[in-house]
Amino acid sequence: KQFGKSSGSSSASAVSESDKSTLVNIISYETDDVKSVEIKNEYGTFDFYYDKHSDEEGKHWYIKGISEEYINSELTELTVGDCANLTALMRREADSSFDYGFGSPQAVANVTLESGEAYTLTIGKPFKNGNIEGAYAKVSEDESVVYVLDTETSEYLSRETVYYINSTAVTAIEKTDSNSEYFGDSLEGFDYITLSGENVTADYRFEMYKRENSSVKYRMISPAVYNADDETISTVLSIVSEDLETGGVYEFQNGGLSDKLLKEYGLDNPCATLVYKVGKDTVTIKLQQSDTDEKYYAMTVNQDPIIYKVTRLSFDFLEYDLYKFVSSAVLLEDITGIKTVDVSIEGQKYEFNLKTAKSTNEDDEEEYNTTVKFDGKNIDY
Repeated sequence: KQFGKSSGSSSASAVSESDKSTLVNIISYETDDVKSVEIKNEYGTFDFYYDKHSDEEGKHWYIKGISEEYINSELTELTVGDCANLTALMRREADSSFDYGFGSPQAVANVTLESGEAYTLTIGKPFKNGNIEGAYAKVSEDESVVYVLDTETSEYLSRETVYYINSTAVTAIEKTDSNSEYFGDSLEGFDYITLSGENVTADYRFEMYKRENSSVKYRMISPAVYNADDETISTVLSIVSEDLETGGVYEFQNGGLSDKLLKEYGLDNPCATLVYKVGKDTVTIKLQQSDTDEKYYAMTVNQDPIIYKVTRLSFDFLEYDLYKFVSSAVLLEDITGIKTVDVSIEGQKYEFNLKTAKSTNEDDEEEYNTTVKFDGKNIDY
C-alpha cells in the first residue's frame, strides 16, 4: 500500500449532517489487552512492544529499533491505547462509488491482542463537514462500514519518530556513595564548569573553592580569578542539578547523529559549549541558534543521537557579562585564615598580626579563638 500526507479535504458527500448525532465505539479493549501494535505511515514502520519487566502499574511500551532510554513511554502508551479503545465521530454504511482514501492511507495499524485475536485499523482521506473535521477509517477488511475519526486520533497514528522521543535532555545527577561530597540538600558542588563559544561573553571556567573555613563557595578561574556569585553559579549548575526539559525534538538518528546532520543544524560549530564535571559524571552540551525560531536553540547532549529544541531562556546566563558572575561581596575571607592585615593612613603603616587556635568544646564541636596583636601587644577587637 502507498502512504500519503493528509493534504486537502475530501468531499463530505459520503457522510451527511444527520450522522453527527452520536459517537460510536469502534473498538473497546484495555491497553493491557494488547500484545503488539504495528503502525505503518509515510515515515516508516513502527513496531510497538511492551517491556517484559513491566510492573503492576501496567505495561511500558517501546518501539523496536530504538533504545528504550530514548523513548517517551507515556506517548507510546497513548498511541497503543488509541488503537485499543477507539471512538468514532460517526458511522456510515459504505458507498462503493466513493473514494475514502483506503487505497493510499495516511496510516495503517495492525493490532494483536494477548488472546491471539487481531484487527487492522486503516486511516484514509481527511474529512470535513461544517465544524466537524477528522479522517475516514475502517476496521479490518470490512468494506461495508466506514467511520470518521477525530483529527487528533488520526494524527496520533501518522506521527514521525521524533514524536516518541523523550524530550528530557538532561536527567538530574543523583546522589550516590561515590559523589556524596558534591551534595548538600541538593547538588551544590562540581569539579569544574566551562562555558565557551561566540554566544558566551567570555570563555569561563568555574571551580569549587576548597580552602578550609573560607566563606567563598565558588571561584572563577578564567578569564580572570575572582570569587564567583553563589546565586549565578547555582543557576548555571541547575542545568544538571535538575531535569532539563525541552520544547521537543528536531531530529533523532538511530545509531548516532551524522556529520551531515550536525552541519545542517550548525552544531559542527556550536555557538556555545557547556561542560559539567561532577565526579564520574561529565555532561557536554552544544547549542546553536535555531534557523526557524530565534527563541530556541538546537541542542545536543553528550553522544545522544538526538537534536533537541530548547528555549534560549534555559540558558540566558550565557549572555551575562563577566560582572554578573563575580561576587559583589568584598573581603569574603574568614578571619581564621588571615595572618596579617596591613593598613596605610596618610603614609603611616600599621601591621596587625592574627593567630587562630582551634579547639573542641564540651559538645565535641570545633571552636576557633583568634588573637590580634599590634606592636607586639594583644588588642581587643
